[in-house]
Amino acid sequence: MTHYPLVIAGAPPKKNDRFYDDFENYVQELNIADTVRFIGAVDEEDKAAIYRGAACFVFPSRYEGFGLPPLDAMACGTPVVTTAFSSIPEVVGDAAYLVEDPQNTRALGAAILSVVVNDDLSQRLISDGLVQAKKFSWQKTVEQTVDVYKKVIGERIA
Repeated sequence: MTHYPLVIAGAPPKKNDRFYDDFENYVQELNIADTVRFIGAVDEEDKAAIYRGAACFVFPSRYEGFGLPPLDAMACGTPVVTTAFSSIPEVVGDAAYLVEDPQNTRALGAAILSVVVNDDLSQRLISDGLVQAKKFSWQKTVEQTVDVYKKVIGERIA
């Protein structure tokens, strides 16, 4: 039987933050500390290696302005499980396993298990994710931003 540790990366929110959940305490209460790793903040140059080493990237976000982490994971060839909230569906398209409610732990768990045990699903998400990630680039972002500025300036001059 293959064991998959849950690796939680990123600096946790501060205790008085509205998004704070005491995950380390939950892990102790559930007696699963031997299978969960909190690795804290990750340097930018190390992120691609972490994404590539993951069986899947899980992003159960309740709010996102854009959703760059799922896009980064897809660009690294990692299947993504995320939520159908905010801008995320627009960013990931059909290239991620979307869960409707980030609070629905059963649905989130089922999605993770599906990706981990179903090779066909995992391979499709990897393939589609690589294609989806190519739709975004900093060059394209700059060009589109310049186009918006030109339009706004043109409307003010006219």
